[in-house]
Amino acid sequence: MPIRHTGFRKTHTNHHNTYPNESACNSDNESCLFCPAGSTGSKGPTGARGATGATGEKGCKGDTGERGEKGATGRQGEKGITGSRGQKGDTGERGERGATGRQGEQGVIGPKGIKGDTGEKGDRGPAGRAGDTGKSGCGGTRGATGPTGPIGQGIQGIQGPTGQTGPTGPIGLQGATGLQGETGPQGETGPCGLCEYAYIYGTTGQILVVGNTGSDIIFDNTGPITPGFSHTAPSEFITVNNTGTYKVSYIVTITAEGISKFSLIANESPVSGSTYGTLAGTGQINGQVITAFSAGDVITLRSTGLVSVILPDETVFGSPIVNASVVFEQFT
Repeated sequence: MPIRHTGFRKTHTNHHNTYPNESACNSDNESCLFCPAGSTGSKGPTGARGATGATGEKGCKGDTGERGEKGATGRQGEKGITGSRGQKGDTGERGERGATGRQGEQGVIGPKGIKGDTGEKGDRGPAGRAGDTGKSGCGGTRGATGPTGPIGQGIQGIQGPTGQTGPTGPIGLQGATGLQGETGPQGETGPCGLCEYAYIYGTTGQILVVGNTGSDIIFDNTGPITPGFSHTAPSEFITVNNTGTYKVSYIVTITAEGISKFSLIANESPVSGSTYGTLAGTGQINGQVITAFSAGDVITLRSTGLVSVILPDETVFGSPIVNASVVFEQFT
């Protein structure tokens, strides 16, 4: 809405400013005049819009005039033809706010003039209707990065899942040899392996008759033997001196006329699993057994068949042939 200005106004010859109803005031632009409000005339017809004139050069800034006294508000006149917008003059001192006149009809919008200096902030007027939304302006250049703020201490988060095991690192250098430690106490005695052994054999010919009496082989030689056994040649008796587990092997070369067999006898009782025999009249009988003996057991090798057996008495190149032998081995 165009605002009618009343009161004192100072202009300069080098400024070409045009104000509403300027014709009511002296237009010589050389003196300060007081323009009284005129009576409201009848509304004339709206004239055709004139062509926009060329924008003139910006003039020098004039001196700021003294603030005038507030004049009486005149009646609003009819809207005149909108003239071209002149250059912006100096901003005067802010006057007191006058009474709001009634709104006149909107005139034709003139061309936009050069932006003038910002004046002092006036009192807030009544809110106008919302204007159309303008086009978005271009984005400004990005400002410089600000300084890094202080490091804050946040609340500790929950523990994440365990990561995969990394590859094994290279073997480190061997360290220096440490001092030798003190000798520890002697441990308990372990199993003996082959604790005791004995080899006992015979070379003299014998006839072993049926029955217990005279059926044990007499060994007339004692070979390598440890203190775990006792045998005095020639004798059929072999004494075990230690309680433990034993392996006993024997070989007998015979001549017989029927089924013959041999067994180990411990304290006049057959040792289980030690009986071996042959159906042939002449041959060799091999037997072996693993069994437990107690210290003091007396062992013999006895013919337990149903026929008499002959152990041959032979020599080869002057050396007697072994016709019966027995080997004892103690493990535990």
